[in-house]
Amino acid sequence: MVENIDRFLVAEGPDGALAGCVTYQVWPEIGDPLKATVELQSVAVRETCRRKGIGSMLVKGALARVRVLEPADVTVLTLTPDFFATLGFREIPKTRIMHKLYTGCINCTKHTDPFTCPERAMALEMPKG
Repeated sequence: MVENIDRFLVAEGPDGALAGCVTYQVWPEIGDPLKATVELQSVAVRETCRRKGIGSMLVKGALARVRVLEPADVTVLTLTPDFFATLGFREIPKTRIMHKLYTGCINCTKHTDPFTCPERAMALEMPKG
């Protein structure tokens, strides 16, 4: 978290406690070097704060921040594909994010193979200009 603190967005709940968070990672190695791919990470909303628009607000806030980078797309690995679909994300094959799989997922202690992991790969094409 310390390494990525400048890329974290957080939401405060009505009780003053953390309600949710999101961060993003820039992957300049993927695709056109002038149009880096950005991955949303650590998207989470506290259970008691869900279904109040906090997750959408956080994701939209992260998208607004990365827009200046003019990425070709924004990707996410998620267990909640329906949520991301409401924001315009579409499912993609995991083979499209091999760099992520080899640098992040390979160290996962939950699953022995990124391709059998239940997380779904999704992407949102970013408008040009």
